Amino acid sequence: MAKRINAGKGDKVMRYGALSQKIFVIAQTKHHLIGDFIPDQTATYWRIGQELAWYAENLLENLALDLRRQSGKSWQARDLAKMVQLYLYYPTAERLSGRCVGLKRDMKLDELLDVGK
Repeated sequence: MAKRINAGKGDKVMRYGALSQKIFVIAQTKHHLIGDFIPDQTATYWRIGQELAWYAENLLENLALDLRRQSGKSWQARDLAKMVQLYLYYPTAERLSGRCVGLKRDMKLDELLDVGK
């Protein structure tokens, strides 16, 4: 898992404005990753992606914790991430339905993500 980011005491997840400002600073900064092997613009994209991944991971971890507390079920951040991935693969119910034609049972997330591969 990636490094955790927290906004500070009392905040579960960094606020959007703080994230936006952090991304702006990254975009304005020159980055030196592995010497001169990575072009500066590519390094900027990578750093922004890293920051967004940390933010998303922190958000999903906190959401899973809240869902476990409220429902008593075993919600996991990695499963929530797979649910996002499932939606990105099949952005409409019709596309998902088309992939599930002929299935006789509910499938686990990993199985659903393998459908059609």
